[in-house]
Amino acid sequence: MLFTTICVLSSALSLRNSLNNSSIKYAPRDIEISKRYNPDGDVYGYSEEQKKDSLLTINESLAKLNFNYHKYFTNITDFTLYI
Repeated sequence: MLFTTICVLSSALSLRNSLNNSSIKYAPRDIEISKRYNPDGDVYGYSEEQKKDSLLTINESLAKLNFNYHKYFTNITDFTLYI
């Protein structure tokens, strides 16, 4: 009976560790950053400084804020969407 308990417990712990490691490795998190490009200040109430900053890319905006996104993110894809 003790042998069966030990086997079941070790199997359960092994299965739990395997599932946790698999979910971390094979299911990474996604993040999406977007911003308006050259918004109409009259409609949205943006200042001239905000309009000027809207002309920068997201990479340039993050660099301006001294944020090194390569330190925290991998497999980065940049794209522009025109609507």
